[in-house]
Formats: sequence, C-alpha cells, structure tokens
Amino acid sequence: MDLLKIGKTDNIERDKFISRFFGIFNEDIALIYFNSPYSKYINLGRPTIKKGNEKYTLDFTLQERNNNEIYICEMKCEIQYQNYKRLELNNREQIKLHKKNAFKYFLDIAYNINEYKIETNKKIININGIILIWGKITKDKEIINEIKNIYNIKDILSLENMINIMLENNYQEYIDYINKKKEWVNTFINNIGLKK
Repeated sequence: MDLLKIGKTDNIERDKFISRFFGIFNEDIALIYFNSPYSKYINLGRPTIKKGNEKYTLDFTLQERNNNEIYICEMKCEIQYQNYKRLELNNREQIKLHKKNAFKYFLDIAYNINEYKIETNKKIININGIILIWGKITKDKEIINEIKNIYNIKDILSLENMINIMLENNYQEYIDYINKKKEWVNTFINNIGLKK
C-alpha cells in the first residue's frame, strides 16, 4: 500500500474528499497499531503540554516497550494539502511549514523539557523526548536521520508503514476496524442515494 499512489489521482476533487475523509479516522489506525504486537511503543493516552498560561493537547503519549522510556508524539498526515507536497516527509523544510503553536511547542520541548509541565490522564509525567508520525516518509535514511538530529526527535514513524505491517500480518483488529468503517459508509451512502 502506497499512500501517494492511492491518494493522488487525476481527479483533484476526489483527492480532496479522500484526504478529508481519511483525516477523520487516521489517528485510530495509529492507535490500533500501538495496541498490536508489532509496535515497539504502546500508547498511554493524549498528553497535555503546559507553558505559562498556554496549554495544548497532542496526539499520543508513547512508552517504549523495551526500556519504558516515555515520549510525547504528534501526527501529521496530510494527503492532498498543497498539491501533495506534505504527504511524504523528505526534507527538513517540511517541518517548518507547520505554524500552529501546539506544534511549535511540541518541537521546543525536545530542547527545553524543563520549561513545560506535561500531563497524561491528569497525572504529571516526565518524558524522555518527542516522536513524530508522518503519513509517509522517504526511504532515504540519511534525510530522516538529518531531520531527527536537527529537531532532536527520538523517532519518526510512518502511518503508511504501520498500515503495511498490519496488512502483511493480517492483523485482525485492523481488518475488523476497516470493515466496520466500510459498512458504515456504504450503508449511509445507500440510504441517502436514489431508490430503485
């Protein structure tokens, strides 16, 4: 499964719809993956980061299975946005395109952890750094390592890779989830469509 190949077609209207539609539930796919035996991390819940009077809730708090280190994690999966330029992470400049304060604070934590209070499940936690999830990432490991080093990111994960691992292993929880979403959408579309 290649997110770019299935996300980008000659029909821009279709691609915009698919991008918005996928955005509704793509975080759930990551959650299913973190629950699976194939993930090196488990999800502890959504973290809230606080600095002064500002606070933001991010996507995941991840704990590494083999050493129990804890990281806060943000996911970016934009299929069609800006003519697909942000779908694959393949250069460090793409990180700078995200201007919202929540993401800026997320990146800043990597260098200034002591300036933030971080809570998960209403409990203050200590973290070991940050992890980024992108929809698709380049296979060029040098580029990914460069991005990690510049932004002090512990790990960069790919949603595309998560999906492929679950498909290759025929992971039942993921298959059941997708089939349920397919049933919901088909039923709804059929019910608002023209009756024969």
